[in-house]
Amino acid sequence: VDADPDARAALCALLRTIGHEPQPAGQLRALAGPGLQPAAAVLAAEWTRAQHTADLRAFSQTAALPILLIIDVNEENALACMADLPVFAVLPQPVTAAALAGALATATARFAELQALKVRCAELDEALETRKLLDRAKGRLMQLGMSEEAAFRALQQRARDTRQSIKAVAQAILRN
Repeated sequence: VDADPDARAALCALLRTIGHEPQPAGQLRALAGPGLQPAAAVLAAEWTRAQHTADLRAFSQTAALPILLIIDVNEENALACMADLPVFAVLPQPVTAAALAGALATATARFAELQALKVRCAELDEALETRKLLDRAKGRLMQLGMSEEAAFRALQQRARDTRQSIKAVAQAILRN
């Protein structure tokens, strides 16, 4: 993504050296189709400039892939804005193949961890929502004179009898 064609060509050569096939930034979204997910986005120093940070944030939200930022440490404020950028690794210029491979491995690993945490968060949100529904449905049954244990057993039995999830049974009770 570097604006300098020579720097871009050198970076592409390094990426090929470590087993990656670079693609132009404009093709990243097209590549993210079924079965063609890029391994990472490697972006150059120009993304640290203030006018590009909004674009970088938007890109990070639409492209579900780790971002490695290559920066020119001599560029004004390049290091100061790093913490605010949605990147998974930062690599100063000049870049070597070994440093690039390590930074890509780090970015990919941190991204995988974040994705797993997002999945786990969604699972926990779902479990909490189910728990809230169950408590409300038990409360509705307890208003009819059941004990808490009997209400829960009734929900379980109804779920087994109707071959529905206990959440679906709780939702049905709350709808009626």
